[in-house]
Amino acid sequence: MKDRLVTLVGGGGFIGRYVAQALLAAGARVRVAQPDPREAWFLKPLGGLGQTQFVAADVTKPDTVARAVKGAQHVVNLAGSFSGDLKRIHVDGARAVAEAARASGVESLVHFSAIGADVDSPSRYASTKGEAEFMKVRDGKNYWTRHYWQTRIASQNELRLGLVVIAFNDHRRHDVYGAPEKKDRARGGSWFMAKITDTSDLYKGYVTVSGNYKVSLQNLRVIVY
Repeated sequence: MKDRLVTLVGGGGFIGRYVAQALLAAGARVRVAQPDPREAWFLKPLGGLGQTQFVAADVTKPDTVARAVKGAQHVVNLAGSFSGDLKRIHVDGARAVAEAARASGVESLVHFSAIGADVDSPSRYASTKGEAEFMKVRDGKNYWTRHYWQTRIASQNELRLGLVVIAFNDHRRHDVYGAPEKKDRARGGSWFMAKITDTSDLYKGYVTVSGNYKVSLQNLRVIVY
């Protein structure tokens, strides 16, 4: 990362400050973008002279986001709020960052969500954070499925890194998402789509999927095309 320019949208926030610290320590140049960049000036001592930039950008104003990512090789979206129009900030804002990154031709875009993000959550914060996860990171287009998928349980020899799976969301025990216990639960419950990211715990009866969620082998379903 040495000398690479990374735009941190919301870089002065609770998580952003630690991301900035790690990037600066790795020798990256960091551009912190947020509505009032003065609130992130405390990051200056963490880097060398000229290593940190500060720009005003508001994810609800796409033109300001476009200016903030211009010229950067990498973009990290850490924007979030507990007040205001959360859909505009978390969903439309994430889309604005993705579209700006694509238009600018950045090499990579990382989107930070939140623990407990879930479109079905009664919490407006968690539900809008969850909704933003159902977008294609590269361009911000909706990734909502508009039909029911026909699936089957994945066989163990199919399980590999990057495999797209569908798992039941409403049966969690000891931090592992398990299969529905009854058919009516399966039909009335919620499901999520993810990719397998770690298979080292197969012997324990589960794998880890995107979002760092543990899913039991009986709860891993693949799409039947």
